[in-house]
Amino acid sequence: MTKHTAGPWEISKIDNCLIVRPRQANAKKWGHLNIASVTRILQQSTETEANARLIAAAPELLEACKRAK
Repeated sequence: MTKHTAGPWEISKIDNCLIVRPRQANAKKWGHLNIASVTRILQQSTETEANARLIAAAPELLEACKRAK
């Protein structure tokens, strides 16, 4: 399995983008790494925020899938 940036991840708002990155507790290990940028298009902020939350939940979803095996 490919290695990934350990969670938990958090969302930060910068202008019209939502940035997914490691939570502050992991900042020393991972630096200022951004996992993803989700841009708001045509004011669809509800869908944009839902997508960012889904991406930020990826480490927890991966662990849940591993436990369900």
